Amino acid sequence: MEDIVNLLHVSKSMGDGLGYDILEPVIDNGSVQNLHFVEVKTSQGGATIYLSKNEYSKILGFANNEDKNWRLYHVMIKEQQTYDRTDDVVQAVREFHSKVDEAADSLTLVPDTWKIEFQTFCHTT
Repeated sequence: MEDIVNLLHVSKSMGDGLGYDILEPVIDNGSVQNLHFVEVKTSQGGATIYLSKNEYSKILGFANNEDKNWRLYHVMIKEQQTYDRTDDVVQAVREFHSKVDEAADSLTLVPDTWKIEFQTFCHTT
């Protein structure tokens, strides 16, 4: 029951446009000290996830604010493993966005979907 109390599945209760799926309270000494904004991605096999335009925008916002409370976890169903992909995804979004900024005078690039293929596995959670 405690796990249910500690996790608020906002993508179900409020919709999928927030840029995260779960609000996880950080509780210390019986009171909420902070909130973690958790995005969960799943894949049936392999190390590929997809981001929507909205998710990319939200990740960029969290990254630009250097918000350490946002997390992205990748659940690989076939492998029965969960990986913390936060740092890799933030780095990929920042690098892509900086390249778009450099070319902004000569083009407009607005993909609807981003595909991220991980070459190596991160630590499991």
